[in-house]
Amino acid sequence: MPYSTCQRVAALVHNLINGASSFDGWGATITPASGAYINWMSSGCAMLQATLQARGYDVPASTGNLMADLLANIESNFVAYMAESSRGSPRIAMGERVKADVHRRVFEDGMKFLKEADLSPLLTQTHR
Repeated sequence: MPYSTCQRVAALVHNLINGASSFDGWGATITPASGAYINWMSSGCAMLQATLQARGYDVPASTGNLMADLLANIESNFVAYMAESSRGSPRIAMGERVKADVHRRVFEDGMKFLKEADLSPLLTQTHR
């Protein structure tokens, strides 16, 4: 089950979804379609949980846990990266960052944090 929500993702890609706050009832006018966003949320969740499990932490992180909010932020930036990339993100100038690149960088930084930080104060570690 994904950590992020439709509302959290929608806040990051409001330019792509015409201001909608839910993935329901979009119709054919919005691309990528809402099913793609849901699939990306699921994929992002799988990457987060695999990373945590590889370090011996129990998943999923409990709702209400401070870690769950961090995971939701990382996952929603993955979804935003995928959505922005699917619409095309041409470079305007050498070294200039487009919106998709910003979301990718936030996602990658979050994954690096999960791989390197001591998460034991926030998560249960039962095996390694």
